Order: sequence, then structure tokens, then C-alpha cells
Amino acid sequence: MSLQTRDMSLHKDLNEAWQKHEQLEVGKDIPKYLVDTYTWAYLTPKAIKTFDHSWVVNLILFGNEKSLVKMVTHEVEALPKGAKVLQASTVYSKFSLCLGDAIGPLGTFHLFDVSPVQVTSTRNKLKAYETKQAGEKYDLVVSFMLLHEVPDDYKMKIINALLKSVDIGGKVIFIDYHRLNWWNPLRPLMWFVWKNLEPFAFGLTARSLKSYAGAIAKNFTWTKSTSFGGLYQKVVATRTK
Repeated sequence: MSLQTRDMSLHKDLNEAWQKHEQLEVGKDIPKYLVDTYTWAYLTPKAIKTFDHSWVVNLILFGNEKSLVKMVTHEVEALPKGAKVLQASTVYSKFSLCLGDAIGPLGTFHLFDVSPVQVTSTRNKLKAYETKQAGEKYDLVVSFMLLHEVPDDYKMKIINALLKSVDIGGKVIFIDYHRLNWWNPLRPLMWFVWKNLEPFAFGLTARSLKSYAGAIAKNFTWTKSTSFGGLYQKVVATRTK
């Protein structure tokens, strides 16, 4: 299996979605909102040392890490041998390893991230895999707990870029937060967490992921399921034309 990380020419639209926020840029690659909001969580070696552990991620996800990862690997395992898969953004814990195992030795696994320290960490995890140049069309594209960490205009750009990255019959899978059911006892806690630590998550409670897509949305069929009292959603967009 081949692995690619941080090729900034991977997809022009995706590249621009990450790099540009109106007129603001931070350095060459890292957008200002990410520096302002998430330096503590993603942009330093200390952040990786603190959060990149399975028990930490599972705690943050209320024990749902394995079930959420399985939602993705189940889709990957159904792909034909030799499939090309793109992971949009690095993920803490063993997600990339599980995804790589599900793709298998004949498949191709490409990964994109704007943070050099995250790319280095993921390369170390996947050092057993060969590294080579990526293509631009995929059988499956995965966004795992990414969109709640970006502003709404980024959500639109990223979703549209990922949709453009699959051919007819290809799928884009989104796993992320969702509006909790009214009876879920975690509602007050999650409101506090989102208000103070992850302010962009509210964009996922107010509208559907499909609504963030532009005209290209009509070229896909969309399915959605939720779990854990509405806290998480799995959305699959399958390209039909």
C-alpha cells in the first residue's frame, strides 16, 4: 500500500480550502483560525504527546472510538481490492492504522494535512508503508471528526473539495458531531465544551452537511445515520453522475 502525506498539490480546491480564510494567511500553510483556536490541541509536539493516545481519544468520545472507526472501516472493507482512499486530515490514536489495515496491501492510502507536526507524527505511525505520489480521484474519501473544527466557510470549501475528489460510484464518508436528541443528558456538557473549546461545532447542530455543499450536491445520493443519542452522525455521499 502506498501512503502520501502533505502533498500540497493533492487537490487544488482542497489546498485552497485549507490555506485561505478571506484575506488571512498564517505562514505558508496553516490558517489563522487554526492557530488561534487549536494550537493547544494540534500544532505542537506537546499537543501530540498529550492527546495522541487511544485512551484519551476514547475518553473524549465517551467510549465510542471503536464504533465510530468501525463505521468507516466497514465501508472500506466493502471496496474492491486495489481501491484508492483519501483521509482528509490526520486523526489522533490508531484511526489511520485501522484505515490502512482495512484498505489492504493492494490498495492506495493517501492522507492530507496542513500541520507539519501532525504529518511527521502520522508518518512515524505508518512508517512501514511505502510513500509515493498521489492521484486526484478516489474510490473513497474519509472525513473523520474534522468539520466541527473548522469555520462554516471552511466547511463549505472542504466538503465541496472532497466531493470533487471521487468519480462516479465513489463515496465520501463524514463522521462528526451532530445535534443531540432533546433527552440526551450530555446536552449541557457538550454545549459547554463547544462553547469554550470547539466553537465551530455549532455549525453542525444547526444544519445538515448536505446543505454546506454547492451545486455538486445534486450529483450524489446522501444517507445519514446518528448514534449515541444524536451526538454523532455518519453521512455517506455516493456519486451518481
